[in-house]
Amino acid sequence: MILTVLYGLVNWMDLIVPGVVLLLALIAYVQRSKVSLRHWSRVLILAMVIYYPLYALIESIAQYEVWSTSGSILSRTLANQPLSPVMKGLTLWYDLPFMHTGLGYTIFYSWGRFWLGAVLAISAAALFWFLLKLLQKYKSRFFEDGEVELGALTALLVGWPGFVVFIPLVFISVVIVSIFRLIFFKEAYTTLGAPMLFATILFFIWGQQLLTITGFTVLKA
Repeated sequence: MILTVLYGLVNWMDLIVPGVVLLLALIAYVQRSKVSLRHWSRVLILAMVIYYPLYALIESIAQYEVWSTSGSILSRTLANQPLSPVMKGLTLWYDLPFMHTGLGYTIFYSWGRFWLGAVLAISAAALFWFLLKLLQKYKSRFFEDGEVELGALTALLVGWPGFVVFIPLVFISVVIVSIFRLIFFKEAYTTLGAPMLFATILFFIWGQQLLTITGFTVLKA
Protein backbone atom coordinates (compact mmCIF):
# COMPACT_ATOMS: atom_id res chain seq x y z
CA MET A 1 0.00 0.00 0.00
CA ILE A 2 2.79 2.43 0.95
CA LEU A 3 4.70 1.64 -2.23
CA THR A 4 1.60 2.18 -4.34
CA VAL A 5 1.08 5.63 -2.80
CA LEU A 6 4.76 6.57 -3.18
CA TYR A 7 4.96 5.46 -6.80
CA GLY A 8 1.70 7.29 -7.47
CA LEU A 9 3.20 10.47 -6.02
CA VAL A 10 6.42 10.08 -8.02
CA ASN A 11 4.56 9.57 -11.30
CA TRP A 12 2.05 12.33 -10.59
CA MET A 13 4.66 14.89 -9.58
CA ASP A 14 6.96 14.10 -12.50
CA LEU A 15 4.17 14.47 -15.05
CA ILE A 16 1.99 17.20 -13.59
CA VAL A 17 4.11 19.66 -11.59
CA PRO A 18 6.53 20.82 -14.37
CA GLY A 19 3.66 20.97 -16.87
CA VAL A 20 1.48 23.09 -14.59
CA VAL A 21 4.39 25.41 -13.76
CA LEU A 22 5.19 25.86 -17.46
CA LEU A 23 1.54 26.62 -18.20
CA LEU A 24 1.43 29.24 -15.44
CA ALA A 25 4.69 30.75 -16.75
CA LEU A 26 3.19 31.00 -20.23
CA ILE A 27 0.08 32.70 -18.85
CA ALA A 28 2.18 35.15 -16.82
CA TYR A 29 4.28 35.96 -19.89
CA VAL A 30 1.26 36.54 -22.11
CA GLN A 31 -0.37 38.68 -19.40
CA ARG A 32 2.85 40.52 -18.47
CA SER A 33 1.31 43.89 -19.30
CA LYS A 34 -1.28 43.24 -16.56
CA VAL A 35 0.68 41.22 -13.99
CA SER A 36 4.27 41.31 -12.74
CA LEU A 37 6.24 38.73 -14.70
CA ARG A 38 9.10 39.13 -12.21
CA HIS A 39 6.83 38.37 -9.25
CA TRP A 40 5.18 35.32 -10.77
CA SER A 41 8.48 33.95 -12.05
CA ARG A 42 9.87 34.16 -8.54
CA VAL A 43 6.84 32.40 -7.10
CA LEU A 44 7.17 29.62 -9.66
CA ILE A 45 10.93 29.40 -9.07
CA LEU A 46 10.22 28.87 -5.37
CA ALA A 47 7.71 26.15 -6.27
CA MET A 48 10.32 24.33 -8.38
CA VAL A 49 13.05 24.73 -5.74
CA ILE A 50 10.68 23.06 -3.25
CA TYR A 51 9.64 20.45 -5.81
CA TYR A 52 13.12 19.10 -6.53
CA PRO A 53 14.13 18.06 -2.97
CA LEU A 54 10.60 16.91 -2.18
CA TYR A 55 10.60 14.69 -5.26
CA ALA A 56 14.05 13.32 -4.37
CA LEU A 57 12.88 12.61 -0.81
CA ILE A 58 9.83 10.67 -2.00
CA GLU A 59 11.99 8.69 -4.44
CA SER A 60 14.45 7.90 -1.63
CA ILE A 61 11.69 6.66 0.67
CA ALA A 62 10.22 4.60 -2.17
CA GLN A 63 13.64 3.03 -2.84
CA TYR A 64 14.02 2.10 0.83
CA GLU A 65 10.55 0.57 0.86
CA VAL A 66 11.34 -1.48 -2.25
CA TRP A 67 14.52 -2.85 -0.70
CA SER A 68 13.14 -3.41 2.80
CA THR A 69 9.96 -5.19 1.65
CA SER A 70 11.55 -7.17 -1.18
CA GLY A 71 11.65 -10.93 -1.04
CA SER A 72 15.34 -10.79 -1.86
CA ILE A 73 17.73 -11.23 1.06
CA LEU A 74 20.26 -9.00 -0.71
CA SER A 75 17.74 -6.16 -1.09
CA ARG A 76 16.68 -6.34 2.55
CA THR A 77 20.34 -6.32 3.55
CA LEU A 78 21.05 -3.22 1.45
CA ALA A 79 18.14 -1.40 3.06
CA ASN A 80 19.79 -1.70 6.49
CA GLN A 81 23.46 -1.73 5.57
CA PRO A 82 26.09 0.83 6.67
CA LEU A 83 28.33 2.18 3.93
CA SER A 84 30.95 -0.44 3.14
CA PRO A 85 34.56 0.09 4.34
CA VAL A 86 35.50 -0.53 0.70
CA MET A 87 34.32 3.04 0.03
CA LYS A 88 36.83 4.53 2.47
CA GLY A 89 39.11 6.85 0.54
CA LEU A 90 36.83 6.72 -2.51
CA THR A 91 34.18 9.13 -1.28
CA LEU A 92 33.98 11.94 1.29
CA TRP A 93 30.66 10.45 2.34
CA TYR A 94 32.41 7.63 4.19
CA ASP A 95 33.59 9.86 7.06
CA LEU A 96 30.11 11.20 7.79
CA PRO A 97 28.69 9.67 11.01
CA PHE A 98 25.30 8.70 9.58
CA MET A 99 26.99 6.61 6.88
CA HIS A 100 27.81 4.07 9.57
CA THR A 101 24.20 3.64 10.64
CA GLY A 102 21.79 1.07 9.21
CA LEU A 103 20.71 3.57 6.54
CA GLY A 104 24.23 4.33 5.35
CA TYR A 105 24.09 2.52 2.03
CA THR A 106 20.52 3.69 1.31
CA ILE A 107 21.53 7.33 1.89
CA PHE A 108 24.63 6.97 -0.28
CA TYR A 109 22.65 5.35 -3.11
CA SER A 110 19.83 7.90 -2.86
CA TRP A 111 22.28 10.79 -3.04
CA GLY A 112 23.78 9.61 -6.33
CA ARG A 113 20.53 8.36 -7.82
CA PHE A 114 18.04 11.06 -6.75
CA TRP A 115 19.50 14.02 -4.83
CA LEU A 116 22.49 14.83 -7.02
CA GLY A 117 20.22 15.47 -10.02
CA ALA A 118 18.16 17.91 -7.93
CA VAL A 119 21.28 19.76 -6.76
CA LEU A 120 22.66 19.97 -10.31
CA ALA A 121 19.32 21.23 -11.67
CA ILE A 122 19.10 24.02 -9.09
CA SER A 123 22.80 24.88 -9.56
CA ALA A 124 22.41 25.04 -13.36
CA ALA A 125 19.42 27.37 -12.97
CA ALA A 126 21.41 29.61 -10.60
CA LEU A 127 24.29 29.74 -13.09
CA PHE A 128 21.90 30.56 -15.94
CA TRP A 129 20.34 33.35 -13.85
CA PHE A 130 23.81 34.77 -13.16
CA LEU A 131 24.77 34.69 -16.85
CA LEU A 132 21.50 36.35 -17.84
CA LYS A 133 22.07 39.08 -15.26
CA LEU A 134 25.50 39.75 -16.78
CA LEU A 135 24.03 39.85 -20.27
CA GLN A 136 21.26 42.17 -19.11
CA LYS A 137 23.86 44.52 -17.63
CA TYR A 138 25.61 44.94 -20.98
CA LYS A 139 22.75 44.29 -23.44
CA SER A 140 19.56 45.33 -21.69
CA ARG A 141 17.62 45.43 -24.98
CA PHE A 142 17.55 41.62 -24.91
CA PHE A 143 15.28 41.67 -21.86
CA GLU A 144 11.93 42.90 -20.68
CA ASP A 145 11.26 43.25 -16.97
CA GLY A 146 11.18 39.84 -15.28
CA GLU A 147 12.71 37.86 -18.13
CA VAL A 148 15.92 37.12 -16.21
CA GLU A 149 13.83 35.41 -13.53
CA LEU A 150 11.82 33.70 -16.26
CA GLY A 151 15.08 32.34 -17.66
CA ALA A 152 16.02 30.82 -14.30
CA LEU A 153 12.57 29.26 -14.13
CA THR A 154 12.88 27.68 -17.58
CA ALA A 155 16.26 26.24 -16.58
CA LEU A 156 14.64 24.68 -13.53
CA LEU A 157 11.88 23.23 -15.68
CA VAL A 158 14.26 21.40 -18.02
CA GLY A 159 16.41 20.23 -15.11
CA TRP A 160 19.59 18.21 -15.39
CA PRO A 161 20.93 17.01 -17.80
CA GLY A 162 18.20 18.70 -19.85
CA PHE A 163 19.94 22.05 -19.32
CA VAL A 164 22.78 20.88 -21.59
CA VAL A 165 20.51 20.60 -24.65
CA PHE A 166 18.29 23.47 -23.49
CA ILE A 167 21.00 26.08 -24.16
CA PRO A 168 21.33 25.22 -27.89
CA LEU A 169 17.52 25.11 -28.10
CA VAL A 170 17.41 28.69 -26.78
CA PHE A 171 19.73 29.91 -29.53
CA ILE A 172 17.67 28.08 -32.17
CA SER A 173 14.47 29.49 -30.67
CA VAL A 174 15.84 33.05 -30.79
CA VAL A 175 16.29 32.67 -34.56
CA ILE A 176 12.83 31.13 -35.05
CA VAL A 177 11.01 33.68 -32.89
CA SER A 178 12.94 36.58 -34.43
CA ILE A 179 12.00 35.52 -37.96
CA PHE A 180 8.37 35.05 -36.90
CA ARG A 181 8.19 38.51 -35.31
CA LEU A 182 9.92 40.16 -38.24
CA ILE A 183 7.55 38.61 -40.80
CA PHE A 184 4.26 38.96 -38.94
CA PHE A 185 4.80 41.96 -36.62
CA LYS A 186 7.62 43.85 -38.40
CA GLU A 187 9.60 43.86 -35.14
CA ALA A 188 13.36 44.00 -35.62
CA TYR A 189 14.33 43.03 -32.08
CA THR A 190 13.41 40.02 -29.95
CA THR A 191 13.88 39.78 -26.21
CA LEU A 192 14.77 36.42 -24.69
CA GLY A 193 11.50 35.70 -22.88
CA ALA A 194 9.56 34.11 -25.74
CA PRO A 195 12.57 32.11 -27.08
CA MET A 196 13.29 30.65 -23.63
CA LEU A 197 9.68 29.57 -23.20
CA PHE A 198 9.60 28.18 -26.74
CA ALA A 199 12.84 26.25 -26.07
CA THR A 200 11.28 24.82 -22.90
CA ILE A 201 8.24 23.63 -24.85
CA LEU A 202 10.53 22.04 -27.45
CA PHE A 203 12.41 20.29 -24.66
CA PHE A 204 9.19 18.98 -23.13
CA ILE A 205 8.27 17.47 -26.50
CA TRP A 206 11.63 16.21 -27.78
CA GLY A 207 14.03 16.60 -24.86
CA GLN A 208 14.49 12.94 -24.00
CA GLN A 209 15.07 12.04 -27.65
CA LEU A 210 17.64 14.84 -27.96
CA LEU A 211 19.45 13.65 -24.84
CA THR A 212 19.56 10.12 -26.23
CA ILE A 213 20.72 11.20 -29.70
CA THR A 214 23.46 13.45 -28.34
CA GLY A 215 24.56 10.93 -25.73
CA PHE A 216 24.06 13.36 -22.87
CA THR A 217 21.98 10.79 -20.96
CA VAL A 218 25.33 9.70 -19.45
CA LEU A 219 25.22 12.96 -17.45
CA LYS A 220 22.03 11.91 -15.75
CA ALA A 221 22.61 11.62 -12.03
